[in-house]
Amino acid sequence: MSRVVFALARVEGMRLLRHPLTIAAVLLMAGPVLYGWLFGDGLPRFGLLHEPPRGLQLAMQLVLGGAALIAANFAVLRARRFGTEQQFAVLVLPERLRVAALLLALVPVALVGALLAVIYVGVLAFAPGAVGRLDPYEVATVPVLVLLMGGVGVLLGRLWRSVVVAPLLVVVSGAILLVFASVQAATDSFVPYAMTVDITDPMFLPPPQALLTWPSGLHLLYLTGLAALIGVAALAVRGGRSTRVLVAGAVSLVLTVAAVVVQTASTRDGLRTAAARQQPALQTCRVVERVTYCAFEEFVPWIDEWSAVTQGVLREMPPELTNRPLAVRQRAIAGTRGALGDPAGVPVAKWRADDAAAGTPGAVGIGTRWGDGTETGFAARLAYTLITGDPAALSTLCGGLGVVVTWIAGQATPLTRAGLERIDAMSFGGVSFPEGEIGAGILVPDAEISLATALLSRPTAEVGARVRENWTELTAEGTTLPRAAELLGLPAPKVVDDGWSCR
Repeated sequence: MSRVVFALARVEGMRLLRHPLTIAAVLLMAGPVLYGWLFGDGLPRFGLLHEPPRGLQLAMQLVLGGAALIAANFAVLRARRFGTEQQFAVLVLPERLRVAALLLALVPVALVGALLAVIYVGVLAFAPGAVGRLDPYEVATVPVLVLLMGGVGVLLGRLWRSVVVAPLLVVVSGAILLVFASVQAATDSFVPYAMTVDITDPMFLPPPQALLTWPSGLHLLYLTGLAALIGVAALAVRGGRSTRVLVAGAVSLVLTVAAVVVQTASTRDGLRTAAARQQPALQTCRVVERVTYCAFEEFVPWIDEWSAVTQGVLREMPPELTNRPLAVRQRAIAGTRGALGDPAGVPVAKWRADDAAAGTPGAVGIGTRWGDGTETGFAARLAYTLITGDPAALSTLCGGLGVVVTWIAGQATPLTRAGLERIDAMSFGGVSFPEGEIGAGILVPDAEISLATALLSRPTAEVGARVRENWTELTAEGTTLPRAAELLGLPAPKVVDDGWSCR
């Protein structure tokens, strides 16, 4: 009988693979990525291999998993839709085993999801600037999510005979994830561990491996138990409650509940431990061109990139400012996964205290992302710190100081120039250069950004000579924007009251 079940599973598996929804889901998942790699900006740069691929997991659950749910549900209801239930009733293979074959038929679709995930992380691993170590549990989560969603489709077909239920559930499941994320934001609860995918906020710094607290292995175990529980429920509906099925259901239930309890408890302890650790003790420091750079272990290869931006900033500074001791230290938000509404916020005061204790007071902070515009923010904060002696506390830079800081940041490297253009295009009213992606940092209004952009279109040597010639007045606190434009040989911009504190 088992040979018949596997034979039917092979047939149903091929049906699922050839289903239009499955094909469309694969194209939808792979198409935009391939287009970006081939015709866009090419391979992604400066990827974090240890950062959980939450976006990939969420997309796989809702797109490929949603396709598997609907296709499997339609397969269960096929006999009813075509009016052949009586013919199936006379077959030697009982209904319970036909359901088992449908559950096994989900494996090929899950393997397609696994293949897409492996290709995704493989390209990321071989892309320039990639750092960190890959977590195999996070990759293995993708096919399990597809199996889970497909199992839900089979269970729905056993419970309800309507083909409308499955498509509606795909939409509802996306809404449920957003609701759970809102609960996490409002209550700081641990509902993500009972969710299939943890939704994170990209505004927060992804933690280094030494401060990771997300229990990926336990979460995979939870998802596996949940998928098995759903499969057992599909088998048990309508008289399929054999002893083996009931035992399997009990084991799956215990496994699922235990995984949630253990991962929640272990993560609470991990959060406390990570929050209490002194970050400088986990970092490696190197001196390049008289500048001290301190980074978490996996980010040390990025120091050369940081140094290139630093030297580009120092190149346009007066000599008396470049002779000071200078340190750059990496920042991470310890004890968080970057969940929406994280109450921990950005611990700027703790960073400053850690810097002083580690012998690098006034260090300029740098995050755990690079190549997405954050390099421009680092260059701006570095220039501001060198000019004012203040490590970029929350400030609005208006007039000459805002123009000088922005121009120095934009001209540092081609990467910072492109980053400034990207940030400016996405900003309204001004540009923010925060420390730790959010929170403390510097803000530059649009008028100052426009003047700095105009300077960037001119030869760097010519502008640099004018800036150094008028350095004292340009960087003075009371220098207005029209006066800065006059000193720099540009038309005076129109200044409007835009609500910024400096106007």
